[in-house]
Amino acid sequence: NRRLRLLEPVKRAQELDAQTIAILEKAFFEVSGTDENDKSQQGFSPKAPKEPCSLANSEKLKAQLLLIQTELNNSKQEYEEFKELTRKRQLELESELQALQKANLNLENLLEATKACKRQEVSQLNKIHAETLKIIATPTKAYQLWPQTKLSPEVGSFGSMHTQNSSKLDDDILNEPIPPEMNEQAFEAISEELRMVQEQMSALQVKLDEEQHKNLKLQQHVDKLEHHSTQMQELFSSERSDWTKQQQEHLSRLNVLEKQLLDTQTKNDF
Repeated sequence: NRRLRLLEPVKRAQELDAQTIAILEKAFFEVSGTDENDKSQQGFSPKAPKEPCSLANSEKLKAQLLLIQTELNNSKQEYEEFKELTRKRQLELESELQALQKANLNLENLLEATKACKRQEVSQLNKIHAETLKIIATPTKAYQLWPQTKLSPEVGSFGSMHTQNSSKLDDDILNEPIPPEMNEQAFEAISEELRMVQEQMSALQVKLDEEQHKNLKLQQHVDKLEHHSTQMQELFSSERSDWTKQQQEHLSRLNVLEKQLLDTQTKNDF
């Protein structure tokens, strides 16, 4: 209420109404006082003519009444214009609020999609990591101590002995120790893969933080607009009630003054 009452058109209309009503009441009291004097003089001289002062005051009262009606109409027009401006502003705020809510929903959907993509990428990287460890850590027959040879009639006895040794080596291949060079290569491969995964995770985390920050700022702006819209609606409702009450009071006082003016004119005619 205080903010609307501080507006220049509202202040000017209120001051104008107060001034015109005060002037009109003063003029009415002057006319009423003149009528009382006329009546007292007519008691001593019934055929005395009416003084021109009473007619002048009546004309002055009519002019002031017309002026206050004009000013009241102007105040009504200013109030209607102000109400239209506030209605347009409220519609603009509601449109902006709907747009921000839609943008907020889009950001939330994007955030959920980013999280799902992140989970999928992490799962895929874990699978790749497990497959890499399995491939690197599994021994192969490339580390057999005996070379592969073909059987031939010339080396029958040697081939038979080699076949027995190969069969025994196949049974013990899982117990064969991994060479140090392979352990070092596996460690380097795992370290490189871990570094790449950490870089990807960091990039995804930065992107996620940015989206969350945008979403937070947008939500704060939406909350601010909702609060402002609620305040404006309450303010408009209160001001509309006050304006209606003041308008009814002014109309009532104006009707009373018009009735008193008619009564005064009727008395002056006799």
